[in-house]
Amino acid sequence: MAASGMKLIDASGRDGQSALEFINTQPEAPRERHGKGGRSAGDPTDGAPGSEIAVRLAYAEPSVVHVIGGSETEFWTIASGETLLLRANGGNGGTGGRGEHGQDGGPGRCGCDATRYRLAGRGGNGGNGGDAGFGSNGADGGSAGNVYVTVAEDDTDLLSPLYFSVKGGSGGESGAHGAPGEGGQRGRGGKSHCEVCINVNRGDDTVSTYPGVYKLEVVRFDITDENQDGINEPGEHLLVHNLVVRNAGLMPSPATRSIHVLIQGTQYLEPVSSEPLQLPFGIRPGQEVEVSGLLRAFIRDQAHGEPVGSMVDVNDCVQLVGVFHERLNRPIPGFCGQTPIRIGYPLVLDAPIYLQSVAKGDRARFRWLVSCVTLAVTMEQTADED
Repeated sequence: MAASGMKLIDASGRDGQSALEFINTQPEAPRERHGKGGRSAGDPTDGAPGSEIAVRLAYAEPSVVHVIGGSETEFWTIASGETLLLRANGGNGGTGGRGEHGQDGGPGRCGCDATRYRLAGRGGNGGNGGDAGFGSNGADGGSAGNVYVTVAEDDTDLLSPLYFSVKGGSGGESGAHGAPGEGGQRGRGGKSHCEVCINVNRGDDTVSTYPGVYKLEVVRFDITDENQDGINEPGEHLLVHNLVVRNAGLMPSPATRSIHVLIQGTQYLEPVSSEPLQLPFGIRPGQEVEVSGLLRAFIRDQAHGEPVGSMVDVNDCVQLVGVFHERLNRPIPGFCGQTPIRIGYPLVLDAPIYLQSVAKGDRARFRWLVSCVTLAVTMEQTADED
């Protein structure tokens, strides 16, 4: 059974630590005393920068990609159905701290009550509240690292299971202010002046370097039915032609490894796998190519589990799949989206209309309604039955 899942080589920097905060536990100041100022938050730490990843790709057995580390002692095996993520992100900056609230001022002295012989005394002023502590700034995110991949010119198909994540860490959130102090500022994001370098060793001892891998995707194609009546009818073939493919990546597609294109099989579509289309070699970045020829898929009469004779009127989708078929037998990710189609017969026969009972020796008339989907008209056929 083929393995599945994503493996990871991670050289990302550590996230920074959040700032130290003080818990507001100060009681109010004594009577007629001013409150103490709140303590300011501590400083968070910056995110650490990402490190460097350097690997080499090699082919050793069918459907398997070998990834060798720079020290030659590190080794990863990417089997069929598996992918590999090379990640060298910068660490996120720590969050700024909240400043401590100022202490509440003490209450004023109470005034004296009035008596027969004197006026009421005036109460004393309450103390002022203390200043709030300052919130600290968020820390800066770490810079991204670099990823270097080396591969032979004849082995660039081995790049297909690789994914990359190389970005600077985000700045830490600013600390909230104490009441009524001032808040800090958000930290700066880490720099993304990083590199993804694909080094292709050529047979003439030269090296070509690219900032990313190829990315092949379908631009458009036409769908027709076999007899050109506009109905995708079970029992006939669905045809795909006028296929256009674009390289939306940053390096040419493989120059020596063929890529076959077929219609993806579904519950109702059975691709003719013996008649694939082959993409041109070495499609340049940004280039669009038209692929000559056509693809066929047989439209099944009945889906699995449906009773024979049941009406077929279903919605399906046409999706193309590109595959490195020679040695990896690995589909190209994100190659084509889905195009909806309708599958059905050109004629629909309704249940017959007839009398509920017929006396012995009498003749009855049965009537069927036949709808012609192709011509968008309705025809009625009458038959006499004994």
